[in-house]
Amino acid sequence: MQRMVNRRGHHHLPLSRHRKSSFFSITLYVILIFSLSIFTFLLYSSYVLQEDNKVPLLRVEKPKINKLLDDQLWKTPSGLGLRQCVKRTSRYRATPVSDHYITVKSNGGLNQMRTGIADMVAVAHIMNATLVIPQLDKSSFWQDSSTFSNIFDETHFIKSLEKDVRIVKKLPKELESLPRARKHFTSWGGLGYYEEMTTLWKEYQESYFIIHVAKSDSRLANNDLPLDIQRLRCRALYHALRFSPSIESLGKRKTSHWKVKNINPTEQRDAGLCPLTPKEVGIFLKALGYPPSTLIYIAAGEIYGVTRTFRSSLPGFLTLFPKKSLVQLFDLMEAGQLEESSLSLPVMQLHRQRFGGPRRRGSGPPGIKGRVRLRLEESFYQNPYPECICKS
Repeated sequence: MQRMVNRRGHHHLPLSRHRKSSFFSITLYVILIFSLSIFTFLLYSSYVLQEDNKVPLLRVEKPKINKLLDDQLWKTPSGLGLRQCVKRTSRYRATPVSDHYITVKSNGGLNQMRTGIADMVAVAHIMNATLVIPQLDKSSFWQDSSTFSNIFDETHFIKSLEKDVRIVKKLPKELESLPRARKHFTSWGGLGYYEEMTTLWKEYQESYFIIHVAKSDSRLANNDLPLDIQRLRCRALYHALRFSPSIESLGKRKTSHWKVKNINPTEQRDAGLCPLTPKEVGIFLKALGYPPSTLIYIAAGEIYGVTRTFRSSLPGFLTLFPKKSLVQLFDLMEAGQLEESSLSLPVMQLHRQRFGGPRRRGSGPPGIKGRVRLRLEESFYQNPYPECICKS
């Protein structure tokens, strides 16, 4: 019995030592491998530092990343191969110096005045006449005494169009006392109409050298005009009619307040004239299929109590989407007549053709003819494509 106990004890002690020895060996092996790995990494890092002008192997280029995002945020959107083309064609002929003068009274609001003046530049070119700097309407709309030179850079206007039509600041003194043929040019007149109007020079040659145009707004057709006439209109509106230096300087200041006239917010919203709330923007983007991770940058002053000066990297569909229709959908949701899950289809249908890409100017609704059709045609100045926009 004692022998058996001694035998068991004899075998038990070497097993315990064996286990301790194995654990110690494994520990040393792991430490050795770990040390060897660190040594290899340091050796390789040292080599890379020497070979790469001592640039760290692992580095976080935060400034570079920020610059990349900034470049993406502020870059010019894709032009889809389109560019402005307002240069004269090889067939273009400038208006020769003429003793026939056209005086103009520009009517309407400022934007109507601008487009009307551009129209009259083209009309003077067609009629081979000298254009006198237009008078601005001082009574019917603005109740303002400003002159052309108060609003626009008069010298620049004359100089930039000198190869197109002769423009003078005022009538020569010897002509100031002469009677003028007062004329109401027809609205949306075409090339043939104004070529016919040149007979007025012959009709009144002995006593009238001056035609006075009582109104300037919408005097020229939107479509079916020669390419050079359309491009002249673009040069006049987008290049020649530059604001005066004093207004340019004022526009660069920031002001603490603006005068706001009394408005009815309900009527404004129903007409689609109010900005969308953050909630409405979120619902709208979700209906279009944008994921919750979509970033929105507000490009404006103080909106909803917070000032933001970022530009949106998303398509500019919120100036392009028919907000009046969108507000109606939101109102249906508020009334419980439309589920948010059902909003996607009507939103996609409304937005299908509104991605801001260039499109040819509309020629008016189908089935309508005569002067009514001319009035309903899309404005040339709102969309001068394709005459003033070309493919690269």
